[in-house]
Amino acid sequence: MAMPFNPAFADALDNPERRRTLPVKEILRYLLVLKMERKVAVDVGAGTGYLTVPLSWVFERVYAVEANPKMAELLQGNIECRGIANVEVILSEKPPELPERPNLVAFFPLAPRGR
Repeated sequence: MAMPFNPAFADALDNPERRRTLPVKEILRYLLVLKMERKVAVDVGAGTGYLTVPLSWVFERVYAVEANPKMAELLQGNIECRGIANVEVILSEKPPELPERPNLVAFFPLAPRGR
């Protein structure tokens, strides 16, 4: 079993370096150009919601899968404080059973090396 992400480094999930290397606007622009249904997305290793939140803007439903209970708490707080209603946070170390087939499954790097 892999070690879950350490919540003490949660700020590394949304910092200028990560925004430069994984620009969410570019990712979303690419997704909007694709001829695909945008009903359901799954963000594996969702962390604090760096990708989950933007996915919620273009998908009807987003499942944010997180293995670390503390990170899932942070994520749930971020979702709630933004008033996002189409995201479900799932605490799981394994791929969860979903009630619907996803159109997109996203799995992005956690953070810079050593974290």
